[in-house]
Amino acid sequence: MSSAARALVIRVGALGDTVMTLPLLERAAAHCGAPCDVIGHPLWVRELTRGSDWIGEVHALGSTKVPAWLHPGLRRLRAWLKQRPAAPIIIAEHRELSHRLCAGLGEVITMRGRDEQLRGLHQVEQMQVLGDAAGFAAFEPAPRLTIPAGEQAAMAKQIATQIPGDGPLLCIQLGSNFTLRGRKADRASNIKWWPLERWISALRQITSAIPTLRILGLGAPAEAPLVVELMRQAPDLPMANLAGANLPELFAQLRCSTCMLSVDTGPAHVAAALGTPVVVLFGATDPRVNRPWGGHAPVRVLTSPADAPEEPGEDGWARHHTIDAITPEQVSAAVLEQLA
Repeated sequence: MSSAARALVIRVGALGDTVMTLPLLERAAAHCGAPCDVIGHPLWVRELTRGSDWIGEVHALGSTKVPAWLHPGLRRLRAWLKQRPAAPIIIAEHRELSHRLCAGLGEVITMRGRDEQLRGLHQVEQMQVLGDAAGFAAFEPAPRLTIPAGEQAAMAKQIATQIPGDGPLLCIQLGSNFTLRGRKADRASNIKWWPLERWISALRQITSAIPTLRILGLGAPAEAPLVVELMRQAPDLPMANLAGANLPELFAQLRCSTCMLSVDTGPAHVAAALGTPVVVLFGATDPRVNRPWGGHAPVRVLTSPADAPEEPGEDGWARHHTIDAITPEQVSAAVLEQLA
């Protein structure tokens, strides 16, 4: 790309949030004819855009829960912003710190003042609105990811050593960021927790229908014990524990899989962007705004209760929905449909 002035997008969020911002980043780079600078989660941005030429500098703004005066490097980041050539700046989040950081820098495109325009829209659609406001040309709205063919081939070999066979691969994600925060074993406060006994029941129903099925347990290192416990309780399942992989390995695992079954968490967004069909379990979190965007793969969202009212707004959704009422039968039927 050229050395033209670079657009800047500010979006500090989790892995799934960053995936849903990718179309805006690519659209900004195409508009300016130069890589897009980002203030966000450096690891997520770098790994999700590895091999691309449309990402420039990536800076961290730190935790959303830390007061502005405690942020290390904030003055340095402010100085960097002041010396940048004039170019579109988009704040794709509501955080006050991001707005204060850009005060006095000229015209900034933000989500503020667009409540009516953004209400009820999925996060990917919200990013489209911001891109339109910045004057960016229309762009493919669905997040898309690729990984090097060599990495996928190497992972396929590794999987074959862990769980040989030629049947379909179902990867499962039991935990989420709530799991990593050290929730209690009964998961009473974890709105994304689906009990292990239900996982086992659903997986047994699926393997009964597809005897050649192979199951891969995925997750962050802290989530690996969940996979170990599931395998201990159900030693009859044809399953391997691949939890604890780094991000490139996780992406390769998802790309090698025939289908993913997951709670609402970042890897489900990655799987959909890689083209892997997904079944994702949603509870109190509103899937109308936060579901994986299935532009390149079919995404099946399961919620409960089935007849619950769908009030406007994320709070309206949370009042009537919970993950607890999703049944193993619902899950197995959805997975079998995706595998078919």
